[in-house]
Amino acid sequence: MKKNQTSQIVPQTQSEAFDPDFTAPAFFDELITPNAHECSAFFLSLAAMLDGYDVRFLRNKKEAGLTFRTLAPEVAAAEFIEISSGSVKRYFQGSQCSQISHPALMATKDKLWTKKLLHIKGINTPVGGDVSVQNVTVLQALANAGVRRFLVKPVEGSLAAGIAANLSAQQAAAHVRRNPKERFIVEQQIYGTEYRTFVVGGKLVGANRRDHQHVIGDGIQTIRQLLEMRSNDRLRNPFLCNRGVDWPQAEIAMMQAGDTLDRLAAVGEKVMLVTRLTANKADNMVGSLDDLPPSVAQTCVKAAKVLGSPILSFDCIVDGKGETFILEANAKTMIRTLVLPHPTGRWSLDIPRAIIAQFLPKPKQPRRVIIGYRFAELRAEVFREGRTKPVNALDFATIC
Repeated sequence: MKKNQTSQIVPQTQSEAFDPDFTAPAFFDELITPNAHECSAFFLSLAAMLDGYDVRFLRNKKEAGLTFRTLAPEVAAAEFIEISSGSVKRYFQGSQCSQISHPALMATKDKLWTKKLLHIKGINTPVGGDVSVQNVTVLQALANAGVRRFLVKPVEGSLAAGIAANLSAQQAAAHVRRNPKERFIVEQQIYGTEYRTFVVGGKLVGANRRDHQHVIGDGIQTIRQLLEMRSNDRLRNPFLCNRGVDWPQAEIAMMQAGDTLDRLAAVGEKVMLVTRLTANKADNMVGSLDDLPPSVAQTCVKAAKVLGSPILSFDCIVDGKGETFILEANAKTMIRTLVLPHPTGRWSLDIPRAIIAQFLPKPKQPRRVIIGYRFAELRAEVFREGRTKPVNALDFATIC
């Protein structure tokens, strides 16, 4: 493992010997169907049980007798959990903890407010602002200032829904007109290497780099054969197995380059197989905590302090000059791509463990060896009509 490039980075620890392997059917099969926030609850509850905590699932905060403003009154998935160590109890919806203050949560819910707070403190965010059908002043000002390519995203969007990238000023204006009831953020399109990071308690505990679809030549196999290998690798990961490689885009990329997938790729040759450098389901998220550019770690830790939350993830980008820009901050983060390494192997439970340690003391109970987790059965019990007691997650874990 490389030495830390900044004192604010916490290196990922090697999985302990009795942490289970996610490729085992008892875990792999259970991880294919849960939605994003259920996956976060899966990882958080599993890490807690492994480490000796008590874990219960509930239907909503009313059932838990809670009034926290930061928790939604109802959830449609098995993501509302109580983790306890002795008399200390903490509640989570997915990866979001009830202990996060309402102002800190609101600082990330409103993307415009997030940009303003970061800008005031001198933290890079793409230049942009609020645009609607009634007011396109920001778009006009950016175009007049020489900005040529734009990204448009809903002010209240999530999961990358409704984002349109790499648009001209005319295309951005047309996109806004097609959605007259929505408010958008229009900002300068930044090109570079994208990262997702995770900060807990002022320390960087996880980082992924987004790699767009490509292959690296070995001098033996064709580009098509190398892409088939990439496709087969993804089948061994429960998150990626239903998110295959993008063959049509690969074919188009080769045609546009006057090339063919059946060409032998030279040793070390990087062949890009995309036609657009925006997020795609065929991308790989590659663990990058140990080789993260120092500016990314420093910027994200500083941004978390500005936004006032002990737990935040950031989508950021490093441009061609090495400048780091914060694209988005999230208080309720889908952690599965940070937990499940690509393409296969042991998962890293460092992030759920860091979340738990931020809010709970170490349990006095010993660690457990768990070889199975029947999460689908647990989900069914959580929402079973007539259930009156909280659901104990240990009842659905196979303990060795």
